[in-house]
This record gives sequence, C-alpha cells and structure tokens, in this order.
Amino acid sequence: MKRPLSLWRLIAVAAALAGCGPPNIEQEAKKLIVPMLLPSATMAVMTDPTGRIDLIRRVKAADGVHIDVWVISSRRFAASEAQTQPANRQRIARGTVVLLPPLLTCKTWFLNLGELLAGHGWDVVLIDHRAHGWSEGKYVTWGAKEKHDVKAVVDELVGEKAVHADVYAVGASMGGAVAIQYAAIDPRCKGVLAIAPPAGARQIGRRILLMLSEDDYEAALKRAGEIAGFDPADADTVAAAGQLKCPLLLVHGLLDWAVPYEHSEEIFAAARQPKKFMPQILYGHALEVWRNEWVADRIEDLAIMAQKNTDALDAPPSAAQQ
Repeated sequence: MKRPLSLWRLIAVAAALAGCGPPNIEQEAKKLIVPMLLPSATMAVMTDPTGRIDLIRRVKAADGVHIDVWVISSRRFAASEAQTQPANRQRIARGTVVLLPPLLTCKTWFLNLGELLAGHGWDVVLIDHRAHGWSEGKYVTWGAKEKHDVKAVVDELVGEKAVHADVYAVGASMGGAVAIQYAAIDPRCKGVLAIAPPAGARQIGRRILLMLSEDDYEAALKRAGEIAGFDPADADTVAAAGQLKCPLLLVHGLLDWAVPYEHSEEIFAAARQPKKFMPQILYGHALEVWRNEWVADRIEDLAIMAQKNTDALDAPPSAAQQ
C-alpha cells in the first residue's frame, strides 16, 4: 500500500505545477556529498589538544586521501594511577575504542569522552572523517569510503602496537553508520555502538532532497556517486548490519528530527543476534552531547555483550549439536 504524499512532497508538486523550472541535478547532487567546512574546521582550530592526546597520525587511505587521527593511550592513565596504586602498574588496555563523530563535526566532538574512556582502561582512537577537520578530501560518501578509512587507521595503529587489537567502533549520526559499515568488513571489531545512524546514503539523501521528484532524486543520487567516486549502494548501513558478526547496540531518540527513529528500527531488524536497541523517549538528534558518562556506560554494556558473544563462540558444541 502506497503512503500518502507528505506535506513537503505536496509543496514540491505544487511548486512544479506553478511553473517552477526543473531542478539543477548537479547542484542537488552536491548537496549530498559536499559538507559545509566551517563547523568542523572551526571546532578543529578552537581546540588545543596539548597534553590531552598521546599520538598524532596522518594515515593514507586507499585513494590517497590523508586521514587525521589522534590517539589517547590507556597507558598514560595507568602510569599516573600506578603512583598511588602499584598493583595497577602492569595494567594492559582492555581494548581500543574508535570514536567516529557526526557529519559536520570533527574528532574534538568526542575528545572529552575519549579522555574518560582512557581513564577507564581503553585505548582511544579519534578520527576526522574525510572532508572534515584536519583530514583531506572534498566529499562525503556516507560510509562507502569512510569504512575503509577507518580500517586503514586501525591497520596502521594495531600494526605498530600503538593500540590494543580488540576494537570497538562507536559513532554518532553519520559516524554511527560508518561504525556499522566498518565493523562489517573488519573481524577485529568486537562490538558496535551506533547512536542515531542513518540507514544508508539512499535513505538519508532522500531526506536531504525532500523537494525532488523520485526521478530527479534518483538522477541526483547517481550524479553524487559519479562526482565523489563511489556507489551509493555501497553505503548501505542496513545491509552492513545484516553482515555483522559482532554485537550491535543501537541508541536513537524518538524525537530525532535529523535522522528519523525509523532508520534505527530498519537497521535493528536487519542485524543478527546479539543486538540491543535502546530508544530514548525524550531525546532528539545528537543525544550524546554532554552525556559522556552515559555513553561510557553504554560502551561497558557493549563490552559485556561482546564477552558473552566470545564465550558462546568458544564454548564446545553441546551433545545435541555433535
């Protein structure tokens, strides 16, 4: 059964009937892939990371774009803790948490959370998405290229033993979609926490270009892929969720105006067990803001889910299975 036309679609139809000219597909396509630089660039230059991070890396992606990365090591916090608690002197990191910020922000978005997690024993990796912050690139691809950027970063940092090899991917908004898509291609990922993730490039693009007809939207989406050099079908968070072999924890506000709650419902339905969905009744988009302790607790929940999943996989087959 077809849904009735939304208010915005009715407005678009009315505008077309009123004699408005056809849309400029090139301009509409760029709305999907060219982020406003000011927000993330301003956040980057206004944040002084001196004394707050332990390592800076510029990692080269497959297409030559350099991705800017900060690392906060659990060892620094363990060393200071050992001065008062010698028993913790040899503490080993519990794992690595990769923090992926929302669209139009940069890695400083999660800096305070990163410091909190490092104090709890995690190695922390903060990444600027391509075309954001201090990273290179001109276009957003909604996970199609970003997931491979994350894997390249993890490859390099784990390879040089800068971080623990057990990885947890945590992201918000577009970062949540990237986290899920990355986890689907990297078996080192032990769990994913995604906050308000878009269901895919096609779905979120349709929301951005509400005023276009279906045919014009399809043309704009195709052109966006051509300009940025990616296949929009490769930025499908729902399909990636169905490929996960690690636990998924989804969080989404029921009042989300930017990425509708239904996106996470669709992702959750596609994912295999173990999985958990935590609707937030009184929250909209960017619900992680000022909730560092709460997000850290959700990562602890995810770690418990991951351990149970590992135990289940390692358990010998039952008599009924043999």
